Amino acid sequence: MIRAFVEDIHIKRADIRRAAYEDRAIAGLKDGYTEKEFLSLSECLLGRQIDGRVIGREQALRTRLDMLLMHCMMLRSETTRAAELADFESILLMNEGPEDAFAVVMRQRGGKTKDRKDGSNNRKTHYHGFLRHKNVRLCPVGALSQWFFYRWEISRETPPDFRSRGSWYKHPLLPKALQTPEEGLSSETQGDWIRRVFEEVHISSTKLLHTFRKSSARAMDLAEVPLEQVSLTVSG
Repeated sequence: MIRAFVEDIHIKRADIRRAAYEDRAIAGLKDGYTEKEFLSLSECLLGRQIDGRVIGREQALRTRLDMLLMHCMMLRSETTRAAELADFESILLMNEGPEDAFAVVMRQRGGKTKDRKDGSNNRKTHYHGFLRHKNVRLCPVGALSQWFFYRWEISRETPPDFRSRGSWYKHPLLPKALQTPEEGLSSETQGDWIRRVFEEVHISSTKLLHTFRKSSARAMDLAEVPLEQVSLTVSG
């Protein structure tokens, strides 16, 4: 009964959209951004110009890192908001090209399938990671370094005291404000800054906070990345 009722609603909504001549490009294959447009998002925040005004370094660096993490690791917006400093670590990768490299790895503590307050659940813990990008304007490692340098060197936020876990374990990577580093970023604030940058570079998306997963998966498909790898990344 419930399944039939839901299906009936979908059919009626489709009829309403058709009768209203709704734009069929909405939520289509072009919904989101291209690789070139994503570069323009990063450059916009590096230039700190939105609506003809200069925005603060804190907001620009935080939003740029947020978008790069969601794009490079195909994350949901709530995952970056929930990420804490203690969730990150670096791992040395041997024999990666002419020199050894390191990956930044993030442990996912929460999400739609992990809803316990202590981060535990009946499913496996998920790990996400990223490497340096050959284009410095799209490099998540560089964006993370800039963010940390600004927090602890420019704004003079007290850096983590590794002698006491309690002094920094609950500090979010992307706080609402550096004056209150223990207070996390809200979805409203996160969405507002992303919307402003999208509008500045003329990118439209019906799924503002989830467009990064969709656009990143599409870019991987166009690059002929094997489907099983794309599916694994999205499900992770």
